[in-house]
This record gives sequence, structure tokens and C-alpha cells, in this order.
Amino acid sequence: MVELTHGPETCIAARDPLITETDARHFLEIKSIAIDHNVKIINGWSFPIGHQLWYVVEAEESHAIAEVFKDSRAASWNTVRINPVVNHDEFVEKILEPILNS
Repeated sequence: MVELTHGPETCIAARDPLITETDARHFLEIKSIAIDHNVKIINGWSFPIGHQLWYVVEAEESHAIAEVFKDSRAASWNTVRINPVVNHDEFVEKILEPILNS
């Protein structure tokens, strides 16, 4: 899970138009950039008024994920936090069941 946050002053919609246009062009290509880094973007969501975005991605290495958000220029207007997560079934199998079976 990748969490992107920014403030009103760094929002892509409220900055210098030339910089904003460059960032927008790069960010529109995030899915193809991800493919180039062997990262699969499952889905993404945005909360424009709250200046937040979230992406669920799959990759072997977090460094590849970081490169995607750098190359897409998302990191130029956001703080990017990569949170390694597991799905619920894996959590049950690897965490909860061993607790209950010990």
C-alpha cells in the first residue's frame, strides 16, 4: 500500500502551471512506468480535498515501488510512504492461526 500526502501549497492543482503540467504528464504515465519497473498497480484512489492518494501495488522489492513514484514525479509534490502489507487471508494464516494453534 502506497500512501501519498501533500499540503495545499504543494498540490498539483495549485502550483506554477509549467511545473504542474510537467508533473501531470508524468503522473498520467504511472501505469506504464510501473510496468517498466516490474510493479503491478492493482488500483488507486484519491481524496482531492484532503490532499491524499492511495495505491495498492504488487512488487518483489520496495525499491522498485519507490522508483515508480519517483519516475512518475509523484514524489516531487507528495510525501510517499510505502507500507508493506499482506492480504487478510495471509494475515490469518501466518499470524492468527499460529497464535491459536500454539
